[in-house]
Amino acid sequence: PDRHSHRVAKDPFLLIDLFEQVARDDGGKTMLYLVGWGPGESELRDCIRQKGLDDRVRVLGRIEHSSLPAYYSASDLLLIPFRLDKLNQGSATIEGFACGRPAAAFKLHDTDATEQTGGFLIDDSSARGASTLLQRLGDDYLAAKGREAKAFSRQFTLPHAGARLEEIYSSVIRGRS
Repeated sequence: PDRHSHRVAKDPFLLIDLFEQVARDDGGKTMLYLVGWGPGESELRDCIRQKGLDDRVRVLGRIEHSSLPAYYSASDLLLIPFRLDKLNQGSATIEGFACGRPAAAFKLHDTDATEQTGGFLIDDSSARGASTLLQRLGDDYLAAKGREAKAFSRQFTLPHAGARLEEIYSSVIRGRS
């Protein structure tokens, strides 16, 4: 495998490291709910316990896909445990956007822009990432990013995507005539 392949893998452990820093500095206000399952889940639960975060982090495990909108809508922010260069990648991000919720993920490269439509990217250094996250946890900021996210998600609706495909096919057909 490529020596940088770990940079594109899901990394919930990095999310826990970041949240450990947030939990030290937020005055006990923030909770983290993890949805999903897979290899390493028991190790993740052990990590949460070892860091003393049992009362602030809940691992919900596997949730039926049809139930996810309720979880997205109940959240203030979706933290995607991937490194991305743009926040418009991944179905979970777009699904959260459709529910009017902002998202955050880790930067793939140090030079990636922090501010993104519908949310923000954070450094994969726990201290710097936690600082960015804590600065943006204000209600006004997250509400504004949620409105951006909802507007952005409209381009993924069936009517919009269908119209775009029709436009693409028409231009190809016209080009061949």
